[in-house]
Amino acid sequence: MNKNGLFVDGIMTTLLDITCGDQARIVRLSQLVVDNRRLLLAMGLVPGVVLTLLRVAPFGDPLIVQVLGTQLILCKKEASNIWVEAIPSCT
Repeated sequence: MNKNGLFVDGIMTTLLDITCGDQARIVRLSQLVVDNRRLLLAMGLVPGVVLTLLRVAPFGDPLIVQVLGTQLILCKKEASNIWVEAIPSCT
């Protein structure tokens, strides 16, 4: 369940709406400056890749995610343009 009280399993939402420890599959990147989009794609943030939200700093900026075994730091603005689909946990 996201911070707005909506279930996000299987529903597209932004990276900002998942909680720490959750895994999600990247669906698309939107509304990014071309250079920022290229940078994110080069870091492995491509549609279909699974990431884990590890930590969110106070006030929500920045976020730390793990992608393909690497930890990345993203600012809130970048995270708001990364659309993901939550992956249900096994528990």
